[in-house]
Amino acid sequence: MKHRTLLCLLIAALISVVATVQAGRIEVASTEVGDYTRPTGKRAQVLKVVPHMAINDSWRSAVMVRNNANRTIAITMDLLNSDGNLAQASIFDGANENFRGSSFNLNLSPFEIIVLEFDQILTGEANLQAFFYSEDFDSEYSIETTYSSFEGQTKNATVGVFTDAPGPNFLINVDQRIDSYSERRKFRGMALTNTSNESCDCRVSLFDAGLNGQNFQPLVTINLNSIPSGGKFLGITYDLFPSIDQLLGQSPYGYLEFVCTQNVSALALAFENGTQISSSIPVDYFSFAQTKDGETVRKFRK
Repeated sequence: MKHRTLLCLLIAALISVVATVQAGRIEVASTEVGDYTRPTGKRAQVLKVVPHMAINDSWRSAVMVRNNANRTIAITMDLLNSDGNLAQASIFDGANENFRGSSFNLNLSPFEIIVLEFDQILTGEANLQAFFYSEDFDSEYSIETTYSSFEGQTKNATVGVFTDAPGPNFLINVDQRIDSYSERRKFRGMALTNTSNESCDCRVSLFDAGLNGQNFQPLVTINLNSIPSGGKFLGITYDLFPSIDQLLGQSPYGYLEFVCTQNVSALALAFENGTQISSSIPVDYFSFAQTKDGETVRKFRK
């Protein structure tokens, strides 16, 4: 009888240990690299994407995932390179525990925050993307990505960026190209991830600041073609519009309108030449709507 009781206790303890391992806050789901197959069904319907994470001697990236619900939720994070293929990275959590893989399961208790600090890209890429999936009823979570600039071991600045749900149409502001105080050239960097299963084309239009209602029509429009499924465009405003200084003329400000054939997750950061200072730039998603008078207008997310 005593042996049977002891055996039952041992089995219960083992079950408890296994359950704890399976329900860990962070689990390595896969270490595979190469071709990426998007999840199907409900998991493909709830998606948030961090388009760019720099991990090198000058820049470090971290992701904060917060559960906004009063219940436990499960999220999967897949790491992709710029071409949309699975890539491996080494990450640390807030308790300094190390995880290595290409896909991770995150289990968050009510209102919990998990911090993922990216330490190294193990497959040789210069930067990564992170795709987050959850079930329909597990969509109540938020993602903030922080970018920290370094000189040696000294951190110069950190900027945080909120990750919104992707969409096909969005606006990004354009700042003055020469800073009026530092007199340094300023530029804006963008990462655009195609979150769909099909190739994506975008029409990009440059508008001025709209003084006296002058920006009803764009100054110029270009086509940004063939961003592959899961792939991204990474560049600056001068890559899209090399003559932007001449196009905007005396107006120091303006904005870019992106109209894409697929849903896109966009990130924008501002820089100055010769410094590590950066700031995040809002990305405003919208849809087109018709007024009672038949006029086409932009309808922005609330």
